[in-house]
Amino acid sequence: MDSQQKHLENLRQWRNFKGRDVSMGFLDKWFKAEVGKPFKQMGNIGQAWAELVPTELLAKSRLERFYRGTLTVTVDSSATLYALDRELRSGLQKQIAQASRPASLNRVKLVVGNVNAPTDNR
Repeated sequence: MDSQQKHLENLRQWRNFKGRDVSMGFLDKWFKAEVGKPFKQMGNIGQAWAELVPTELLAKSRLERFYRGTLTVTVDSSATLYALDRELRSGLQKQIAQASRPASLNRVKLVVGNVNAPTDNR
């Protein structure tokens, strides 16, 4: 009788439907990949940006987004864009890329826009 009872208990465990998993645990991996890692990388890049960019250009620019190795920076005017572009081409981009390791900064994209506007949550 003992083995039959045990067999019935096993059948009940195997054949019954499992309860629905209503936890948010499945989001952990996604959150770390999509939010945690870029936030960490943007912090390293932001720190390097603040240290290496000249102060007159730093006040007229804002870091917008870091996605797939491309850092998007908004500047207030085309004159600032030109000056910052010259700085980046003269070696500033390499310095920022080296200082912001382990983030892999490949390109800096400059865009003219409103520096004081709230950030677009992308």
